[in-house]
Amino acid sequence: MVTSFPKIGVDLIKTGQFDVQSQYRRVRYTPGIREVLSAGGELLVVPRDIIEGLKQRCAGGPIEIPQQPLICGERVRVVEGPFRGLDAVFEGYLPGSERVRILLSSFSNAGPRVVLSSSSIAEHTDR
Repeated sequence: MVTSFPKIGVDLIKTGQFDVQSQYRRVRYTPGIREVLSAGGELLVVPRDIIEGLKQRCAGGPIEIPQQPLICGERVRVVEGPFRGLDAVFEGYLPGSERVRILLSSFSNAGPRVVLSSSSIAEHTDR
């Protein structure tokens, strides 16, 4: 992540100088920026508490994204939450979110389908 971007954004907002028409390209093409947050062609405003949460989450550096995402049918283990310690079969990532769908396999035969945060599961270590 480029450290100058937050400073540019904060400076523009504090001084009231951020104008979408004139600043969009400056923000959009800043090295390290992948997308400008929008929905339906409209730019979105991110609440300050969300930005602060992201800063805290990234305090130790960028968040690591697994190089090889899980594959449908792969064995996983739930590592946090009420299903912690249970084995499951990975079914897929849910679009536009950090959630996954798994099939719990610790029950006899077909277990229930569950939706969890993607951080709640890990690859099964027994291969």
